[in-house]
Amino acid sequence: MSVRAERPLVVTSRQLEVLRFIALSRRCPTLAEIQARFGHKSATAAYDHLKALERRGLLHKQGLQARALTITEAGYKALGFRPPTARAATLALEALDRDDKFECSRLLREMASFGEQVS
Repeated sequence: MSVRAERPLVVTSRQLEVLRFIALSRRCPTLAEIQARFGHKSATAAYDHLKALERRGLLHKQGLQARALTITEAGYKALGFRPPTARAATLALEALDRDDKFECSRLLREMASFGEQVS
């Protein structure tokens, strides 16, 4: 019985561009928005990139809901970003401490601009 060697994870530069676009978007982009951003002639090309990212474990689609893509920890590592979860929790707690109205849009803007590189 032969043992198959693990193949290295191969991600194309375009797939990384799509992943970065999703990570830096204020809200999760639709297929049409991804199609428009990258100049695809059809939504199928955008869909194929998303499916490839899912197969590689860099992206997770939550059911059949629209705008329900989540970048995985491996996806953030592939981009060289730290996952934003700790930053998001800190922002929420700071807003509550100041008795500020907690604005989701502000949180999303700050998460989109986190851009912290992994050391």
